[in-house]
Amino acid sequence: MRQRYGKRARWLASERESGAETEGGAEFWSQVMSRLADPSNRAKEIEGSPAYGISWDSPQGKRWVERVHNGRAFIRTEGSPLAQILSESEIGREMMLDRSRWVSRTVALEEEARALTQATLRTEEKRGLYGFTTSMPAVKARKIEETLDKQQGFSGHVMPRRVFVEQTVESGAVVTSSQKGDRRLVFPDGSFFTERDVTKIALDYADHLIRLRERGGA
Repeated sequence: MRQRYGKRARWLASERESGAETEGGAEFWSQVMSRLADPSNRAKEIEGSPAYGISWDSPQGKRWVERVHNGRAFIRTEGSPLAQILSESEIGREMMLDRSRWVSRTVALEEEARALTQATLRTEEKRGLYGFTTSMPAVKARKIEETLDKQQGFSGHVMPRRVFVEQTVESGAVVTSSQKGDRRLVFPDGSFFTERDVTKIALDYADHLIRLRERGGA
């Protein structure tokens, strides 16, 4: 058995020297050659192959070479009762493919997490009126939220005041004062709503959003 192991070790070494390392994955060959260089491995049988026991990560979980028999490798995957059977020379390529898939999956999960975080932050910002009531006492903040959440008709469309204000500011509306000192929410086409039309709180909120946009925060 020791002689058979020696033949396979020499074959694996020749595979590496012939350029199979670039096709099969440097990680696999690094582990194999490390085993070949270890004197303790030469003095005992390692399931007939230095590839026995090598492990790596994959999108499905940890994978490892459970045993090698007659040039065939039995590869187990964490959580699976079945083994995948490959030729011994294909182990390295399988490791390389799994590592590539694992990295791609990790990147995809990170991107999904970032997108979810941003969506959550946007939802929380809207729920919190983009910081409009942050520094206010709880009772006052609740009254303001109730006022802005109240449904109202705007040019035939019924919606909460807060939604109306957010949409108009997004479209380029600004808060100005008339010659009499009355504040107005003026649209790009020159039309406008006064405080009496939409409440003073709505115009305060619009002014808050406009200043926030100017600072790049909304």
